Amino acid sequence: MGQPSMRGLLVGLALLVALAGCNTGSQSGTPTADATETDQPSRAEGKGALNATESLQGATTANFLLAPNETQANAVRGGDDAESRYVVVNWTAANTYAAAGGNYETLVQSSSASNRSASDYYGTIYSRQNPDRYYNVRTQAYYESMVVRLYQFHGSAKQPQPFVVDWTRETDQSGQSFRATPQRSPTVKRFRTMAAARSYTQDDATSQLGGFGAQPGARVPALEHYRYVNSSERSAYTSEAYNQFQLFEANLFGGLPATRAAGTTCQANATTMPVGDTTYCMSDAATNIMTHTHPAWTKTFERVPGATIEGTALANVTIEATVRMRNEVTGEPFTYTQQAEVGADGQFTMTVPYSTTGYDSGGESNVSVRADGPYEFSVPVDSQAAIPLDGTAQVTEGQVVGENQTATSVDLTVPQNSTATDTDG
Repeated sequence: MGQPSMRGLLVGLALLVALAGCNTGSQSGTPTADATETDQPSRAEGKGALNATESLQGATTANFLLAPNETQANAVRGGDDAESRYVVVNWTAANTYAAAGGNYETLVQSSSASNRSASDYYGTIYSRQNPDRYYNVRTQAYYESMVVRLYQFHGSAKQPQPFVVDWTRETDQSGQSFRATPQRSPTVKRFRTMAAARSYTQDDATSQLGGFGAQPGARVPALEHYRYVNSSERSAYTSEAYNQFQLFEANLFGGLPATRAAGTTCQANATTMPVGDTTYCMSDAATNIMTHTHPAWTKTFERVPGATIEGTALANVTIEATVRMRNEVTGEPFTYTQQAEVGADGQFTMTVPYSTTGYDSGGESNVSVRADGPYEFSVPVDSQAAIPLDGTAQVTEGQVVGENQTATSVDLTVPQNSTATDTDG
């Protein structure tokens, strides 16, 4: 079945993706890339100012952004000695809807991997009620590609939530099989536990865990050497095409928002999404399911050596480090999380890309994304709950950028009368 037409959608949005090289000999400048987007704020000021001098285009860019892990991504950019240091991505790069200006399929086509196709990353489910409407259900490979781990998750780990995408198999007049929305049940089903969601997919071959919005079907590990450092003030919510497909997918789990007259602003705890003559107000809860982080039009990431956190904890358990971050350009808060395994000797170590102190110490970095506090630790019980631990860790900017090679040490203990607390995944 061919790709159906979508009426009233904006097209032709430019892809802004580049790995920007740096020139520490320059006295001023910003990481940039060839595109029409112009409101990217400066993030290189003062001592050691950075200036983008080259961009990696075509297959190289695609290979980097589709890489499934940091090792492969680092090999594409030339290894640890490569001068390229920044990754600039706009929202279209991670978007699979070509009718909305999404360029994910373009990345796949531009990749030098001959055995790679769009179906490795997403497939289409057609609406039974509206033949002009369709949904792209994503695979785990999509969520683990670097472009999504950067733009959508800001390098943080992302736990799966108990969502199941369901469909039926139908046949068109030519005898071609295609996926369609179910007749009498929701396309997206939400369960109380991951165990219940997994049980459903095991009994239903035409379903999968996650695969829509910001919901992977399995845990996406954290990045250790890439951090979010800056963004444009402009949001993807200013694009009617972006909003239209967000609304389509939100409708799958009953998240279709309230409406207002065009030109109005939604109240607190809701996101304003204009489409034509209507303003949609999507609740924060639905927005977090769909995007996980604020969709700034353009986001800039930096590759850093990372800082080492080492310490002691309960032997033979998994611990999770969490730090609350804030983008000072947009005011957006988000959390970065990473897990580590504690050995039989009670020792653990991890490498983290975000600092918590020392931003104004005169180093060559001047980040707009900063921590609201230290790293906190817990023992995850499942994807929705964790037991908090006593002990926090501060990480300096110098440690993250490699100016200070010392590790941060922390001793973690279980507080008395501790109980598991809910997490947002």
